[in-house]
Amino acid sequence: MAGSPINLMSVLTCPNCGQCETLAMPEDRHQWVHLCLSCSNVLLPRQGDCCA
Repeated sequence: MAGSPINLMSVLTCPNCGQCETLAMPEDRHQWVHLCLSCSNVLLPRQGDCCA
């Protein structure tokens, strides 16, 4: 699909409280962890994910 825009938005769902957040994926760095704004749970990549 040449010319198709790249979707940089991602929906993260906290496995602890179920809170969903729509976030823009950073283009200039890797983001290995995310802090849930609802319950302060630290989200990490799961084993087998591309960045784990």
